[in-house]
Amino acid sequence: KTPVIVAIKGKDREFGEAAISRSSKIPSQSYMFLRELVGKSLDNPAVQQFLQRFPYYNLKT
Repeated sequence: KTPVIVAIKGKDREFGEAAISRSSKIPSQSYMFLRELVGKSLDNPAVQQFLQRFPYYNLKT
């Protein structure tokens, strides 16, 4: 099973295991747990918990 994670650096995109290895080096460029956020507003408790856990993400609507 491939983990749901995306790492973005410039125009390069990595998914799955490659993105996991990048997330340990540069967490602010790796996005995980996005499935739980899709369709939710920024004031949703799940989104607020996500932002507390990952403060380096800059989420926008």
